[in-house]
Amino acid sequence: MSWPIHYRSDLSWKDAVYYNKTGKESTVRKTPAVLTIIFLILALASFCKFLELQNAVVDGDGIGVYFLCFEINDRVPNEEIPIYAHRFLNTALILTVVAVISGLAGVLEGARGDAKTSRPPD
Repeated sequence: MSWPIHYRSDLSWKDAVYYNKTGKESTVRKTPAVLTIIFLILALASFCKFLELQNAVVDGDGIGVYFLCFEINDRVPNEEIPIYAHRFLNTALILTVVAVISGLAGVLEGARGDAKTSRPPD
């Protein structure tokens, strides 16, 4: 059972203090939001790499594949470029799903009665 939320109208949002379920003053958990942002950035980078590989112009035997300044493979044959592209697309989709789940976990954690403006019972 969680504490009920008590709002004080005399405080602005800047003066609000977060209380945990035991009534002690605490800080807001920012981990789900930070993880969501990191996963979305990685998903966007992976999707951009997918688009780059889909539109790659190859003038020789193959290309080198790099992701975030890391070398994935130095000699990718022309036939395997679409395989690498779809791997980056799958990675982007998985990271997007993980980001959504992480974001929802943060929202649901805040909805349990531990709101930023909650007060311990009197």
